[in-house]
Amino acid sequence: MGEMKGQVPEEDRSATARHASFWGVLALSMAGIAIPAEPAINLPCAPSRACAIEMARAAAYENERRSKGNLGEMFGLLAVARVQLDSGDIAGFTAAAAEARRAIEHTMVQAAGLDNLAEMLARAGMFDQALGTAAAARTPFEREMAYRRVAEEFARRGRWREALAARLSAHSGHAEYSNYIVMKDLVQTRRRDWVMDALPTLAPGREAEVLTELERLSGNLEAAREQAVRIADPEARWMPLFEIAKAGIESGQWDEVAAVARIAAAEGLSADTEHVRNHRIIFAIEWFSAARHFDEALSLVSQYREAFNSPGPAAIASGMIAAGEFARAGELMKSLSPDYLADLRGELAIARVLKGGQSWKKVLPAFPVPAERLAALMLLGEKLPDSRAADARAVLRAAVRLAESLDARRTVEIADAGELQARRGFLDDARATAVRIGRGADTQRVFDLSRLHGAIMKAQAARGDLHGARKTFARLEPLLHRADFNGYAHAEVIDDLTAANLMPEAHAQVQAISRRAHDDRWHDAELFPLIRAHVEAGELHRAFEIAVMLSEHDYGNPDYFLEIARAIDR
Repeated sequence: MGEMKGQVPEEDRSATARHASFWGVLALSMAGIAIPAEPAINLPCAPSRACAIEMARAAAYENERRSKGNLGEMFGLLAVARVQLDSGDIAGFTAAAAEARRAIEHTMVQAAGLDNLAEMLARAGMFDQALGTAAAARTPFEREMAYRRVAEEFARRGRWREALAARLSAHSGHAEYSNYIVMKDLVQTRRRDWVMDALPTLAPGREAEVLTELERLSGNLEAAREQAVRIADPEARWMPLFEIAKAGIESGQWDEVAAVARIAAAEGLSADTEHVRNHRIIFAIEWFSAARHFDEALSLVSQYREAFNSPGPAAIASGMIAAGEFARAGELMKSLSPDYLADLRGELAIARVLKGGQSWKKVLPAFPVPAERLAALMLLGEKLPDSRAADARAVLRAAVRLAESLDARRTVEIADAGELQARRGFLDDARATAVRIGRGADTQRVFDLSRLHGAIMKAQAARGDLHGARKTFARLEPLLHRADFNGYAHAEVIDDLTAANLMPEAHAQVQAISRRAHDDRWHDAELFPLIRAHVEAGELHRAFEIAVMLSEHDYGNPDYFLEIARAIDR
């Protein structure tokens, strides 16, 4: 990819210089020097997707300059290239890729810049450049990773011969390993015609394994099972069977789950070693229980060594509880080891309330440990249906009282219950819980109070009560001025304001958070939802203002501008 090397073009240097001047002026403004009236930020270009890309490019260089060695230039320019590629702007991608290639020249191999660039070039269909990039690798490790990315893209397009050639380059000509890896990449495409074309060359002795995987990924679990039983080696057969059962459970194909359980049981009963026997039988029991084939599951319990202490009966009892067969589960539980009994009693108690209509107060003795009782109350408060809203309200009130009684100074659990009250629409109760938390002034209590106010605010907004949401924020806002209210908590408040659609308030808090000290690192929060919300509302200039403030505080991070471009692309 020789055309990507060399000096930075004149137009790139002038654009970079223009934006560097912008960042310098902005840094003074954000520091509180000569802050003008609104609009506070004059952008160097008219708000648009092109402007977002240009500002992201400039931010990448700014990030490198200010962060001193975090590879911000390379990663930022690669991110610009990826956004351009994802949008289908091939001309823009080509220019960004060339710029990223120059940045990669000056970075360490372990940074993985070259293989990321090779992967994007291949995705763009520029395979000659992608292969050239891989060939220009500086070390065997970098070479292997870059060729691997190109091979994967060849396979995604069904070009398995070229994928194999790239894999062989990556793995120093190790054909057996490379062949099967390319075969697996082809299977991931779910294209039967490509798989069958390559199978005789790439995996002639592993047809059953390949077709098992192809059928499973295509959702044809019965066909996958039929192929799996053709795998002669029991050890090689086990994982495909396991994956079929897992897929059956996830998709609710219970007949297939039971069918695989029968195969597992048969393997266990005929196994030569006790380890394999117990391994297969316990999985068969679990799968039969999940499929609610309880009689078949029970028939295997005696075949498991030390059956009384095995997890098998507990799995059966748990399945019976999930199926609503409470009496049958209770009988089975009489024979269980104490190791499993406590958890099952709690599971049965919860199920009796949620599915059997039993009073929640009657099941509390099943949770003698206060922390476990609190967890049960929280679960019931969340899961009780709206038709039993009165019970849910009472349960959550009990949870608040219990949490407070355990340790009134520890408000995390109290706030958790209050958040559930808000989400369930019990706003008066949530506000009363907030009053309980607000009786102290320690740092953790303040964070939890802020979190609960945010939940109430979002619940009000979801019900169309923006006036009420603003009143709640007015109660929350004084907390933001405390010296111990850190940037992470402040970012959560901005996210809550965004979710509540209180955009002017969110923008004001971005201005506030951007005046925090740079070592108050809230940057992991990213605050992308606020940027997206403004773009979607057509407030593009405001989205840019927010991105500028956040990027400046985050040492010139270009991701905020790229989020604008992504939001416009949507």
